[in-house]
Amino acid sequence: MKKPALVLLGIILSCLAQAQVEFGERYEQKHNWLKDNYLVISNDEQGVLLVQADYDGSSKKYPLFLSHLDTELKRVWSDTLDIPTRFFVKGYFYAEKRSYLLLQNTHQHSVKVLRVDTQKKELKEFDSKELAELNITEFEVVKNTAIIGGYFEERPVVFAYDLIQNKVRTLQNVYQNDSDLLEVKINKDSISFNVLASIKDENKDRAIVVNTYDYEGNPLRDYTIHTRPDYELINGVSSSINDISQVVVGMYGYKSNYAVSGLYVNYVDRTGTQTMNFYNFGELPRFLDYLGEKRANKQKAKALNMKKEGKELRYKASAMMRELIEKDGKLVFTGEFFKTYTQDNNVGRLNQYGRLNSYNNFNNLYNSYDQWQSNTTQVQESDVTHAYTLVLNQQGEIQWDNYMEIDENITGGMNEFGSFQWLGERAAYIYYHDKELFMKILDEAGESEMLTTSLELMDETDELRLEKDESLGTVRWYDNHYLVYGIQHVRSSDKSEPLRKVFFINKVSATNAPVASRID
Repeated sequence: MKKPALVLLGIILSCLAQAQVEFGERYEQKHNWLKDNYLVISNDEQGVLLVQADYDGSSKKYPLFLSHLDTELKRVWSDTLDIPTRFFVKGYFYAEKRSYLLLQNTHQHSVKVLRVDTQKKELKEFDSKELAELNITEFEVVKNTAIIGGYFEERPVVFAYDLIQNKVRTLQNVYQNDSDLLEVKINKDSISFNVLASIKDENKDRAIVVNTYDYEGNPLRDYTIHTRPDYELINGVSSSINDISQVVVGMYGYKSNYAVSGLYVNYVDRTGTQTMNFYNFGELPRFLDYLGEKRANKQKAKALNMKKEGKELRYKASAMMRELIEKDGKLVFTGEFFKTYTQDNNVGRLNQYGRLNSYNNFNNLYNSYDQWQSNTTQVQESDVTHAYTLVLNQQGEIQWDNYMEIDENITGGMNEFGSFQWLGERAAYIYYHDKELFMKILDEAGESEMLTTSLELMDETDELRLEKDESLGTVRWYDNHYLVYGIQHVRSSDKSEPLRKVFFINKVSATNAPVASRID
């Protein structure tokens, strides 16, 4: 039974959007504290696929447990598959009511794709030995073709792997020197996809080539996004092709690959004409507002004055970007911005449906083998500053922007932090950290306040005693719903009972509340 709970934030003022969150069902299962290899995969309105790898390296095979939960987080189907120990889970993707898991062996000599059809309760394996020595960073599926990208001999390469015919096709116009693979994105038509890669132009500045292919890997079109002299296009995320036109958004640097100055928006119309706009962070209305009014105004003035002199203010910042949310005729650019204590400014991307593409270390995002084998972990600290939303129309024109301040220090790299959701006219952002849930409505007015609350436990008398920080995460689900998950120790009201060591999933919903009236 759903446990409704409504949390209202603060004093209700006129023109102030009500930040509201509703807690739904909670799922728990017994957890072995030494194992934390869980994947929570959104199946949209079909529910959730929970994947657990029981990997210890002591036998030739290990069990991969699969559980399908419905939208009330009730278990409706489960199965177990024995996986050769030399294979580990590399990433996942969900499309057309099926989940796909990508596995690669420890020496990168072959891959497996596991297709999970929870509606038909079917599992099917596809094996390929043609994808050898590939450092995989991208995994998507369109029709019956797995799009697998990464690096071979330090050059980007993308393959179209026909699962039914067991054939692999190398995509044209990707494998280049001194290049980075930026994005593989399935278009809204579900029959084509985009590949973005960086290149060096005639001025040795970093530009971007945009390729579009059909689901079999046949090239449909390509073009290059050119940049100004001394301007580096550090990364990019693309929109679907809309009436032959397209928008690409990303971060740019000025005379630097490691410091960013702002965001660029490139629009190519149906005739092929490109319109490129560079917006330094001082020109974006609310980007710097997380600093507080005084510091933000100072930084904005400095950035604008430097631009008048033909220069750009550079920031020691990075971003974890999502693919563009495309709904209601809007293009919604989202991401968390943070500062790290290293010079590596490699900016990653989290796919809406997968967890393979992320900042820092692609291979260890969900790599059971590396988790078991490695005795040391490179520690990296990051100061997360704010979540940011920039809303564009389909011509790339800015409609509005907003932010949510975040003041968190993360150790161990930025793999995944919070989740964005589009609610028709507004965006919502949540993250869960240190036993607290944070949520804010991001809208054009920019007057919403942040909500802070605790998660609901299985019983209102339960007491949360401990959490494993690195296990915690959020997933954008369907409609206005999110999934919050992780590992916890919970004490029941009966003190004679031992602590419950559980892996949990909470259903959390952000409500698109109307603007309230003043209460005197």
